[in-house]
Amino acid sequence: MTLSADRDGGAVIFDALPDQPVLISTDVTISENALGAGFSFGGANLAQALAVSLDMKYGLLRYDATTVARTRYAIESSRISRKIDPEKRIYHLNVLIDNDVAVFFLDNREALSTRIYRMPGMPWGVFVCDGEACFDHLTMRLLKED
Repeated sequence: MTLSADRDGGAVIFDALPDQPVLISTDVTISENALGAGFSFGGANLAQALAVSLDMKYGLLRYDATTVARTRYAIESSRISRKIDPEKRIYHLNVLIDNDVAVFFLDNREALSTRIYRMPGMPWGVFVCDGEACFDHLTMRLLKED
C-alpha cells in the first residue's frame, strides 16, 4: 500500500482493533521528501488519531501523545523515542498490542513501549506526512483465540 501526501497528510484508517492481543507487521519505505510516516490509533481521522511515527526530520521513532495532524509541528524533544537512521529510509516494524499497551519493534533491534488509552476498540491506521510511504506486507494477526 503506497500513500502520498501533501502538507495535510495522507492516511488509510482501518476498523477498530480487536479486543485481544494482535501483532501488526510491515516494511515501511519512506521517500526522500517525506517528513515521516507511521501508525495512528484511537481516531477515525487525522485530527483525532494519535501518532507513533518514524520522524525523518529528527531521526526518531517517537510517541508524543499528539494527533497525526500535529506531527508536522513536532519539536526535537520527545516524550518517548528511539533514534533511527534517517538516511536508511526502509524500516521493518512489528507492533505488539494488548489492550492499551503497545510495543514497537524496529528492525528487530530497538523497542519502544507505551500505553495509548485510546487504542482498545478504536480505529487504527497508517499515515505519511509530506511525500510518500509504502507499507509492504502490512498484516495484523490475532495472538490468541477467545
